[in-house]
Amino acid sequence: MTGDYQQQLIEWGHKYKAYARFASIPDRIEACLAPLMQEWERNRRVPEWAGVDLLRAWAFYCVRSHHFDDWQPLLVAYPQVGAIAEAIRNHPAARKSDMPPPRADWHGDVELLIPSKYDGEIAAAQTAHSDRIDNRDWTRYQIVVDGQCSAPMRKRQAVRTMIKALADKGIPFPSIADQLPAYGLRSVEGQITDETAVGAAMTKQHGVSEPKRWFIEDPLLAGEKTWVVYRMWALRDTEDALKSLQKAFPDSGVSFRAAN
Repeated sequence: MTGDYQQQLIEWGHKYKAYARFASIPDRIEACLAPLMQEWERNRRVPEWAGVDLLRAWAFYCVRSHHFDDWQPLLVAYPQVGAIAEAIRNHPAARKSDMPPPRADWHGDVELLIPSKYDGEIAAAQTAHSDRIDNRDWTRYQIVVDGQCSAPMRKRQAVRTMIKALADKGIPFPSIADQLPAYGLRSVEGQITDETAVGAAMTKQHGVSEPKRWFIEDPLLAGEKTWVVYRMWALRDTEDALKSLQKAFPDSGVSFRAAN
């Protein structure tokens, strides 16, 4: 389980054009993958019934999630990627272009072995991962409210902070949500502050299988609704969202700028 192999898996996962071939927005991808993810959580196995495109979309989803929201090595944070890769390798419908990178020490079992059995390898992978951290996108933004700049913050916090600032200025949450992708700002019925309860409401009312992809631990309350902000923003999506909000509400006194 070397760092090089994990980096190859990341590159392989990103090659699948999920937004063109599977679903055009992230939460729809997540909804389609929910049965596979639930099966993995129960049994730590890749379902035998899964087709190649479904498996490739799952691998794509995992490596994208890892890129935007996790500091651990890929196969520690998302061990299912190794199992997905082996399932595709053994799938009769897999084409040459679908094949994952080779792994010399793989023993052919679709079930990925429990990581705790490989503490030494995981430690080595963590070291290799830390050597690559500087390659991540560290763009930070400042939210400006009535001329006062916030401290520089990461993408996810910048979007949430701007949304809250606009709400504090009296902009209704539905109007804010209209300026964002469908997954960017979601509401559930009732005023809920408990993280677990917010997550359960997101799953029940929106069918999301991973509610922690939103700020369920820090919801925003208004009227009889609870609003939660998406947290896994890509660089382009972040700037598009911030620009859209700034343009839509020019008289609010809320804007943003990239931090130096």
